[in-house]
Amino acid sequence: MEDYEINILRRNGNWKKINPDDLLVETLKDKNTTSILPDDNNSNDRTDLLNKVNQINSIVANLEKLENEKNKLKEKLSFYEQELQLRKKNADEEIKVISKEVEMLNKTLGIIKSLKSF
Repeated sequence: MEDYEINILRRNGNWKKINPDDLLVETLKDKNTTSILPDDNNSNDRTDLLNKVNQINSIVANLEKLENEKNKLKEKLSFYEQELQLRKKNADEEIKVISKEVEMLNKTLGIIKSLKSF
């Protein structure tokens, strides 16, 4: 496996043979090829990109935190809504009972008035 060679096709269409023991990056640095190592600008771009990705991850984490808080608040609202609906139902039942009582009292007062007028 040690007796092999690497052929690289250049942009101009010519092939270049490279010895496997040579550093690939150093042999590629000539006037017809570009370096595959990042230069300083690419390094800064990558650092900048990494910073932006980290900021995006931070924003996503904050959004998830806010979503969780929102869901907790919705659960609290649901609890209060159920409690208030139960109280409303009880109040409606009391109103029905009191309305029947008022109706019965009005009828009784009407009977008493009519008996007094005899």
